[in-house]
Amino acid sequence: MTQGIHEHVRNQSSKPRHIKWHNQKLLLSMLRAEEALSISEISAKSSLSKTTVKKILQSLSEDGLVCSVGKGASTEEGGKKPELFAFNKNIKYIVVLYLGTLTLLNMGSEPLDSISLPAGFSAYSYRQTLMTMAENIRILMERNDIRKENLAAIVIGMAGIIDPKNGIICNAVHRPNWPHNLNISSDLAEVLEMDVPVYLNNGIAFMGYAELLNLGDATFGTLVTLYSDKHTGGCVFRKNELINGEHGSMGEFGHMTADPYSERKCICGARGCFEVMVSCERMFEEARRLYKEYPVSPLYTAAKKGTLTYTDIFTASNQGDPFACRLVDEIVIWYGILIRNVILAHDPQIIILRGTYQSAGEYFLDRLRKEVGSSDIFRYRKEIRIIYSNIDDMDAVLLGAGYFVWNKFLNEKFPFC
Repeated sequence: MTQGIHEHVRNQSSKPRHIKWHNQKLLLSMLRAEEALSISEISAKSSLSKTTVKKILQSLSEDGLVCSVGKGASTEEGGKKPELFAFNKNIKYIVVLYLGTLTLLNMGSEPLDSISLPAGFSAYSYRQTLMTMAENIRILMERNDIRKENLAAIVIGMAGIIDPKNGIICNAVHRPNWPHNLNISSDLAEVLEMDVPVYLNNGIAFMGYAELLNLGDATFGTLVTLYSDKHTGGCVFRKNELINGEHGSMGEFGHMTADPYSERKCICGARGCFEVMVSCERMFEEARRLYKEYPVSPLYTAAKKGTLTYTDIFTASNQGDPFACRLVDEIVIWYGILIRNVILAHDPQIIILRGTYQSAGEYFLDRLRKEVGSSDIFRYRKEIRIIYSNIDDMDAVLLGAGYFVWNKFLNEKFPFC
């Protein structure tokens, strides 16, 4: 995503040192995105002279950031094979915690090792959680021979109301035994006795960074992701930068009211939240209530026995089964209400669906697009793209967390760029 580097340049100065830093930053990002490149290829991609590229590569090699990785293929005319250069992905390492798993990454976002935390980890007290995380981070580092000075960052992706700027979990919604306003970033670093950055945000926010990478070099005025599974949420990017808001509530789309008349209570205490209206549990309840009306449906037996899965429903809806389509159509209504509100609030160019419904298939997506456009005020907005993500959750968090830390690393190494 090398174009993104140009987009993120702030207050660029004409001072030679600043120009040099900008060019180094550009080349590093280019090499991180590619397996290996020759000086000629780098020069063509960056519009820098070969002489300038050589000087930058020499400087980056001296810092251990770039290394020679052999020779490339000669041209059709023959001649000397070009030397190839690559980013040294093992210059630093990252530890990511998500869904009870600690994963060790290199700076290329490549997973190297992982540890599953004990069963019941999600019910631990705050102190127990810190101690368990610290113990297993040490184990992960020791068995991979990672010294603390080689650790670029620890990243925590978790649910709840979060203040990422200060590393505070304001309300760990799914951990009711935790107090509010816990500075988990500084507390973990203290327990580890390491001077290492600890970055905290919702896992869904890190998934958003992965979506940016997956979309390539495009820069979006506003991009929104919507996630729905057992819990729901999303994130908002403007000009490829995550918008966190002032109080940690940005992206808590699951707690927007979809049906003010519903009696279904959400974990947040309100009723009729989007999260409960599109839950699979609710869809299965509807199936048990309605199945007798569809005795010839392929879903009839499973609905009667209570063994229906959302995959069964999605598959049957894509085959045109009326029972399945009725179940999906109601979910589409709630999604349509939410997305129209998101459009009014954020006016995105693209909305990416993640979670359970990213596997719903053509019927759901076609119906959803029509539902969103069913109101006159939205009918002209044909440029808004609503698409499915094609990255699974864990891969997305790891890819996104790695990219987030990479940008922090670049900005610290090359200030004023």
